Amino acid sequence: MAQIQWIAVDWGATQLEAFAVNAVDGVVAKTKRPCTAQDLPDARFEPVLLEALSPWLCPSRSLPVVVCGAPHRSDIRFSEVPCVPIDPETVVQLDMSDSRLTVTIVPGLCQRWPEDVMFGPEAKIAGFLQKTPDFSGVVCCTGSHAKWVEVDEGRVTAFTSYMTGEMFALLSEQSALGDWVDTEEWDDLAFLKSVEEGLRSSHGWLARLVGLRARGLLTGSDRGTLRSQLSGMLVGAEMAATRPLWTDRDVVIIGEAELSRLYQIALSTRGCQSEIVDATSALVTGLWPYIAADVPRLKVV
Repeated sequence: MAQIQWIAVDWGATQLEAFAVNAVDGVVAKTKRPCTAQDLPDARFEPVLLEALSPWLCPSRSLPVVVCGAPHRSDIRFSEVPCVPIDPETVVQLDMSDSRLTVTIVPGLCQRWPEDVMFGPEAKIAGFLQKTPDFSGVVCCTGSHAKWVEVDEGRVTAFTSYMTGEMFALLSEQSALGDWVDTEEWDDLAFLKSVEEGLRSSHGWLARLVGLRARGLLTGSDRGTLRSQLSGMLVGAEMAATRPLWTDRDVVIIGEAELSRLYQIALSTRGCQSEIVDATSALVTGLWPYIAADVPRLKVV
């Protein structure tokens, strides 16, 4: 393995992803593990971070680690990280007990009205905008909390969050629908048909969720079909709510590959042609300025 020069960490709501980076070769190693705020002992994330990164650490030097995401959350109470709507350049360097790493937490973004916050996706957006500084349109960051971000000439102007991914997880794992969608099978056609349902009548999606269970009982629909329909209903309702944003606009999707693909094909049914940007590349590019201070940072209004 090439020598690791720094580590990029995206600590999301449900998992921690870390990428070992070399300036010549780019990402040379990566790791991913489930992790939530409840996993942090004594409200400290250092032990969890050390466990995840230990294979890459060297006792003879201190490795720079740049973190975005969960450490901002107030319930962790590890550090008061600024979350500002204008200037994202303020960072917090943590006093770590382990000398093998130097950890910097980058700020998220907040919106005063309507109130909203972003911890993690802003780094990917920053990476995309560094490569496309004059972009105007909408960036959709997929995930547990999807972010629809309005951008004007490379400047973030507003954003809205949707709990679509988290709602899907809760319904498929902890609701009465769980037994009917407990599968990894998937059906794109069923997904797209349910997206259309959600777009046509987004106000009735709660009733249609109950209908999924009834459909399983009455028609014997297989679990893969029902799981795809559940996802399609939720994504369709999200698309109905965001219609003014993606209609006749340039749309960029950043996120996990399969989920981004589903958003892309859902948007295509309404004639919206979108571009998928690699999330890892965008993240590393977005966090690099905190290693190399001479690179422009994310601009926001």
